[in-house]
Amino acid sequence: MKDAINIPLSRTTMQLITKSLIAGTVLSLGSGFGTGIGIASVSAETHLMFNTSAQFNYNAYPWHQSFNLLWETLMSIRTRIGIWPTDTWTNYDDIELIFNNLKSAYGNVSPNGFDQDKWALPFLQHGKELYSQAKSYEGKNNTLASEMYLCLQILISLFRRTASVFRLGWFPWVHSNTSHSSLKKACWDLEKQTYERGLALAHYSFETVNIPFKLKPHDSVYDTIPIYVNYALSKGKRNGGSNRTKAKTVILVCGLDRYRSGQLTNVQLLLSLGMNVITVDMPGTGDAPITGRDTGADTLLWRQLLDWIEANAGAKGFDKDNLWAWGTSTGSYWSIKLSRAEKNRLKGVLAQGAASHYTFTRDWLESADHLSYAVDLWAPLASTFGYVDDKHAFADVASNYSLLNQGVLDQDAAKLLSINGVEDTTFPIDDTLILSYYGKGAFLRMAPGFDHMGEPAATEWLQNFWAAVADGSVANKY
Repeated sequence: MKDAINIPLSRTTMQLITKSLIAGTVLSLGSGFGTGIGIASVSAETHLMFNTSAQFNYNAYPWHQSFNLLWETLMSIRTRIGIWPTDTWTNYDDIELIFNNLKSAYGNVSPNGFDQDKWALPFLQHGKELYSQAKSYEGKNNTLASEMYLCLQILISLFRRTASVFRLGWFPWVHSNTSHSSLKKACWDLEKQTYERGLALAHYSFETVNIPFKLKPHDSVYDTIPIYVNYALSKGKRNGGSNRTKAKTVILVCGLDRYRSGQLTNVQLLLSLGMNVITVDMPGTGDAPITGRDTGADTLLWRQLLDWIEANAGAKGFDKDNLWAWGTSTGSYWSIKLSRAEKNRLKGVLAQGAASHYTFTRDWLESADHLSYAVDLWAPLASTFGYVDDKHAFADVASNYSLLNQGVLDQDAAKLLSINGVEDTTFPIDDTLILSYYGKGAFLRMAPGFDHMGEPAATEWLQNFWAAVADGSVANKY
């Protein structure tokens, strides 16, 4: 990784860079990624996705038309590979069986705006069957060490596989208070149970914590902030006990459709580098105590979280002088706000797949329902901001949630880095570029030819970046 450029750029220079991004000439390094660009300021915007023909190329995404096409053109492929919206632990036969049921009943029906309980039901039923299997394995009494080990590995795999089914059952959004779907709420509760059991069996140094939300705003729906804490490996061993070795700590701000029990891949990466990991649901999702409706409420949430980390730094091994945050997908929106709200307590923030400004327009919200997201995006996103089943009301006020319009982007900030694919049609790449236009700017890492979050090209870069954070060389490399 070569040193980034960190200079003010003129409008003409920025246009040359963005045109080169499309051509892949400026950013052209191995595995789809190229040199990072740290841009201090720029005087004008140049659109790469928003309001271009790519925004309206709906024919490239046929899966919105019917459940038959959702399976044939997206889910069957991604389930075999184990990538979003599935994962490494998803079993193809499970999802094929469930989609066969959905196709049999609703084959020619569009999944966009589909009834939430009808979506969740086959996932919930099959997930419960798998859960019963896992419990039966757990109850076996194996005396031979080899049998015990084999049974344990089967159990861990089965609990993770089951969690993946329940996760898809509430996809793409659920909140334990504001959601109107009882079956999706049930899937969410069972996902947490199976995920936590799988971690316990794998002997992770892990705990669930409900932080008292003493600073809660008047419209908070809960009195606590629920988090998962995974403690770092210490010399190859789990960093357990009451007096843990001090380690750098990363706050994972989860996204729209993958919450604190769906971050194991990222958690494993950070743990392997000797860092603690705290996962927290973004506002309006999972068990978060607030929605995103009040644009100032999240500041109280972040302050309470950072206060708790500082207060427990000694006992739990949090290096409070080396705190980082990583927001993924919609979580990047909140991590950008976090970079401002807690600029003095964070070493840096990584926003992956940023939503910041253009996402919050009616034009983009309408288009996003027909682009690369697996189902409709508009209504689930609106729900996270407290507009459940009222997406048009959200669109009417969406500009209020733009970080540019709020003045957030002009505020002083901790070091901010952002990574994304140039062809992102979930949140337009322009929402990543704009981070460099205001305030202190941002270090941008972009992948020509790749979609949301820059995956899978992002994987190698993320590994190298977090390794640099872990070994202390990040300031010299990024």
